[in-house]
This record gives sequence, C-alpha cells and structure tokens, in this order.
Amino acid sequence: MAGNPNYSKVSLQLNCDGAVDSTTFTDVGPTGRTVTTYTGAKVIADYEFGRALSLDGFGYLEAAASSDFNFGSGDFAIECFAYFIGTHPPTSYYKGLVVCDDIGVSRGWLLLLDGDTTNKLEFSFLAGATSYSVVAGSVPALNTWYHIAVTRSSTNLRMFLNGVLQSTTDVGTTALNDTSAIPLEVGSLRISSAANAPTRPVCRLTGIRITKGAAVYTSAFTPPALPLDGQQYLITGTVEDATGTPAARKVIAVIEATDKVVHTTTSDGTTGAYRIESNASTAHTVTAYPAGGEALPALVLRGVVPIES
Repeated sequence: MAGNPNYSKVSLQLNCDGAVDSTTFTDVGPTGRTVTTYTGAKVIADYEFGRALSLDGFGYLEAAASSDFNFGSGDFAIECFAYFIGTHPPTSYYKGLVVCDDIGVSRGWLLLLDGDTTNKLEFSFLAGATSYSVVAGSVPALNTWYHIAVTRSSTNLRMFLNGVLQSTTDVGTTALNDTSAIPLEVGSLRISSAANAPTRPVCRLTGIRITKGAAVYTSAFTPPALPLDGQQYLITGTVEDATGTPAARKVIAVIEATDKVVHTTTSDGTTGAYRIESNASTAHTVTAYPAGGEALPALVLRGVVPIES
C-alpha cells in the first residue's frame, strides 16, 4: 500500500466502515474532526463495499464549520461513492450529497442530485451572486454504485463519474465565497441556518473525501479502491517454526470491525519477520499458518492494534 500522497491536504475522509448499525462515523483524515449523526443515519452492510452510510431521507451527517472547507481560488477535490435507492426524485427538491452552503444566508458550494429539474448529478459554487457549475451527462441509474468526483485544477472545474470526465467549466481565477463559517452537511442541504428535511436523499454513501490544495484527478482515472488510502498503520512481528527457528509462513491480517482482509504476506525465511500495512487504526486479527505437514495449529492473535507508519 502506497498510501495517499495528498493525505496531509485531506479536510475530511469518511470510510463509513464501522460496525453495522453504528451511528459513529470517524474522520480518518489528518484532522480527525468530529462528525455528528442526525435522525437515524447509520452504517449498514453492503454487498459491494462491505459497509456504507445509509441515508433514509431523514438522516444526515454534519461537521462543524472550518476554514478547511473554504477553497478560495485554489485547487480542490470532492469525491464519494453513491448508490441511489427507490424512485428519485421522491420530491421536486434538490438532494444534498456533500454540501457547504447555507441558502438564504451565506452561499458556498454544493454537490447534489438535481431533483428539481434534470435528476442529474451537479456541482456548483458561488462567487458573489454568480454561480459556476458542472453537470453529469446522464441521470444515475437506481441501485447502482457510482464514484463521483468534482475537482478544480487552476482554472478548470471538472466532474467525473466512475472516472470518466462528464463536463468541464472554465472558472478562471475566480475565488469561491468564503465558507469558513458554514457547517458541512452530508446528505442534506442547509437552508436558513438549518439542515432542510425535504433535501435529504435516499441513498448510500461511502468513501467520502474532501481534499483542499490538490485537484487529485485531472483526466480519466480508475476509481480508487475502498477503504480509501489514508494514514498508513503498521503491524509487524516474527514467526517461528516448532523448533523456535525463524521461518517463512503465510500471514494474514483482518480488520476486526469489518472482517475485511487487509493484506496477505509471507514472513521472511531468514528472520521470520513480517510487515503489514493497513488503513485502519483499530484492532486486527493476525493469523500465521503452519507449513504443509507441520504439526502446529494456526497461530491467531486477536486485538492487534497497529502503530502509525
């Protein structure tokens, strides 16, 4: 695992990979900011990615206002995986996905599903009263996962869907309105200083990441694997055979909260040492397997907490 070269610039990263039914969403970005859960948003099991944030049209997430969500005229990237459920739009409202905007009070930027007119994914930002936007080329299918990315690189504002460029807008050197005093909403729009119920989508989200200071994507790309790379954590140890001699053996690490296999490796045949990198800081189960014909059971270590690499 190479990690994320832009990790130090990440303003928020939600991998949404906690225990099923958990209402805790941990920011695994460098800031580790607090994310508040409202009205039933929770982690659910997902056949594609293992875990995801479930939004039922009532729940949403919120992070406190921060200059980290204020992009000015600089580069940025906003991305997430989204899976829309049921009939959309269920009402004629815009549906907020990742938003730092307070309609009627202080305008900022919005990644949303345009349930008012086109049913397409759209990103827009305000500079004064002038709006700049990029729009996806088609309506997203229901019950299908999409990777959505909006990036700014110098003068170019772009939208990608599953790594495919959808549209580009030349925004020049325009600076976005200052959003430092506006809370960030995931799964809702904010109107008159309050999250607005009719603007909450019925969908699943995961792999939510905001990067300030790097565009991340500027041309067609393969969507990232989940969980998104971030700070790397390290598990190390040694394996010995039945005689106490260092040995080469298969070693597997699994994140206990999700049962996700992090990595499979083979310990060094001379030193017995192994090294496994993980994106998760929580407890792992590490299993070392005996060689064929070796009269030893597999060695299972539970509750192994990695260190920062």
